[in-house]
Amino acid sequence: MSHRRVVMALLVASAALAQETRIEVQQPLDRQDRVLELSRSLRRDLDLFPEVTGFRTARLFRGQDSTWTLEISFERQGMRAHERRLLSVAAVDSLRGELELRLQRLKAASLGDPASRGRLVAHQFLLSVVFYGPAMPTILGLPGGRPSVGCYMVTAGAGFYLPYRLTRNAGVTPAQRQLAAYGAHRGIGAGLLAERLLLPRRGTERTALASAMAGSTGGALAGYLAAGRRSYTAGQGELCSVLGDVGIVAALGGGYLAGLHHAEINHRRLGDALALTGGGLGVVAGDRLGQRRDYTDGDAYVLRAGGMLGAVMSVPLVRLSGTDHAKAYVGGSLAGMGTGLVATDRALQGQEFSWGHGALITAGELAGGLVGLGLCYLADAGDTFPKLAYMGSGAAGSLLGFTFTFRAFSR
Repeated sequence: MSHRRVVMALLVASAALAQETRIEVQQPLDRQDRVLELSRSLRRDLDLFPEVTGFRTARLFRGQDSTWTLEISFERQGMRAHERRLLSVAAVDSLRGELELRLQRLKAASLGDPASRGRLVAHQFLLSVVFYGPAMPTILGLPGGRPSVGCYMVTAGAGFYLPYRLTRNAGVTPAQRQLAAYGAHRGIGAGLLAERLLLPRRGTERTALASAMAGSTGGALAGYLAAGRRSYTAGQGELCSVLGDVGIVAALGGGYLAGLHHAEINHRRLGDALALTGGGLGVVAGDRLGQRRDYTDGDAYVLRAGGMLGAVMSVPLVRLSGTDHAKAYVGGSLAGMGTGLVATDRALQGQEFSWGHGALITAGELAGGLVGLGLCYLADAGDTFPKLAYMGSGAAGSLLGFTFTFRAFSR
């Protein structure tokens, strides 16, 4: 009986221990209570935990018995996994001190990035030389000769001095440089569309140049301020640019399918408004996706390449349907682009491509398409191949080039 009682007591004790609930409270990773969770993008910027492959997040917990636990989440073979490390009080202090030191270094670098500032000023200066300067004499209605030449020189020079002066005491981040350039370029088209929307009749060359210049300078300023206010990383800035372009292309394609660009003036205005709205919605989508996912600038480049690949792959499929109507190709390309974007976004989960990787993957896709077309052209010595053969070979080459380079640099 005594032996049975001992066994029963052990079983009861084991069951009680198994049902014991352990409560842990999440604690900040720094002493200033600013970093509650270490995200993948912040970990990359701070270069912490380099030994963890597929890193997702890191969080710090404190138990009821004052024990400290560091929980690291990562991906392994497509599955989410967790690693829990028991830390002493001294180890927690050391971790917090190291994190704060690296945060200070990161802040100092972001507040004074001479490379980004130099590229921003140089870009605006170049834009002034090739566009703002030549446009200003026409906008002001100056006669040819000395007044126009002098106006061009002053405007081109101001294109360097103004951004240089405005950024002298402000740090320029890579995202601010990127979105300022994006806004300056796309703002030209936005200004022209806005002119067609606002003017009751077709405008003059003077009004068109004035609208384009206003849109460009306004777009550059808006992109610079938005990136600073939202504290974008380089990847988030590039993602907004990519999806902004996607929104423009989708809106222009949708307007073409609806017959808005070859109709009466009111319909054309609706198409212009649709294009402007599409670009804005694309940028907003980039902001939302960037807040939810940790994109690098290279990831954004690969996303763009994936959208292009989807559009290219749709062309031979439309041809197989037997139609040769332009609207069928436009609609198929839009559907293919959307499919490519979704598939590429999923493939990018767990990846951290650099800008160089993104450029090489994009170039690999383009090179593969050229090789496919070239081989088809060489094989078609008698010029007897149908169009479908060229479309299919180009699409297949692009797919192979994209897949090969993506796998070469993926984790």
